[in-house]
Amino acid sequence: MALLWAVAQLSVLAVAAVAALIAGRVLLGVAEGPAASMSTHALYKWFPPERRGLPSALRIGGAAIGTLVSAPVLTWLVTDFGRRSAYAVLAVVSLLWALVWWRTGHDGPYDEVRHHEPNPTAHGR
Repeated sequence: MALLWAVAQLSVLAVAAVAALIAGRVLLGVAEGPAASMSTHALYKWFPPERRGLPSALRIGGAAIGTLVSAPVLTWLVTDFGRRSAYAVLAVVSLLWALVWWRTGHDGPYDEVRHHEPNPTAHGR
């Protein structure tokens, strides 16, 4: 997803046209759509079911804090350096995050593998 976020930002830098902007936003939407559910799923693999409440709340709060921090920074970039600077910074941050995740990301110890056992009542027993 992070690589697609970077490509979505870079498309606007490469071609300054309305079509590139629309294509970049559509790609960003496609890549961002599953982000919340996938990050929650990855997070759950690090905590037992009875201890997932606080980490989930912190993940949700972190998204809000990310917006709180990034909005003024991006506004400053656009105001002082032009709109393309914001796209460039977001692309670099996305690429860096993808690299960090590729090198360090892995499933936690609570990755549940579900084995479906036959239900004796389902067969009329």
